[in-house]
Amino acid sequence: MGFGGGGSAGMTAHVHNNVPLQGGPLDFANDTIASLNAGSTTFSDGAALQELVIGNAADTLVVNGAGTAPEWGAPAGGAWVSEGNDINTVKGATLDVTVSDADVYQVLYNVADGGDESTPSLTMRLNDETGANYDMIKLFGYSAGADGDNPTGKTKWLLSASGSEDSYNGCAYVYKADPNFVTAAKGGATLYSQTQQTSATTSLYCLNVCGTNATITGAITKITLKVMKANTEDDSQIVGSMRVNSLSYS
Repeated sequence: MGFGGGGSAGMTAHVHNNVPLQGGPLDFANDTIASLNAGSTTFSDGAALQELVIGNAADTLVVNGAGTAPEWGAPAGGAWVSEGNDINTVKGATLDVTVSDADVYQVLYNVADGGDESTPSLTMRLNDETGANYDMIKLFGYSAGADGDNPTGKTKWLLSASGSEDSYNGCAYVYKADPNFVTAAKGGATLYSQTQQTSATTSLYCLNVCGTNATITGAITKITLKVMKANTEDDSQIVGSMRVNSLSYS
């Protein structure tokens, strides 16, 4: 005997719940009972309905690799990953971001010196390494002309020229040493940065700096911004913010 009870009519629309068989359209909203997990959705595999259990927070619904069914995946993003930021709303000794192992770091900064050093410069250190191992070429231009120098054997990279009560904003790229290079002389962490420096007493500067530290051949773990006197270890103070993003080639 068919579902129609032997007659020509088929079974009327019904719901699967505790209410007796009833006619009318099938109502899913707060009516149909199913053995699904909270937050699940359903899809058809062409033969029957299947359950897709809810994904993780911020996941997006995507098509699987075979192109046959939906699945949850991480939201699409760019190559850069945020490593974090540091902010000094009042004068402090440093700005620091501890970073995960990556191939390239993008350091964005908008800072000022604390005004307690007559000729401060914005500087960078890696991994709290304070040996005289930072070499760089520093080129800068301003309204009156241009200048450059080749400071070597420093305990930090200079990201700016010396000034007085200056502010600095810019972007630096720090590159991890590549173990595939043939010789150690071609290794070490390297730097390229561009900084705009605004002084209370002189013209606006725009600086380009490239540098290397051949002793840092492994992972970069920490990036520090600090205001110091250019040719000494005299510390100043720093206020403002920095953010670090990273990417890896693989």
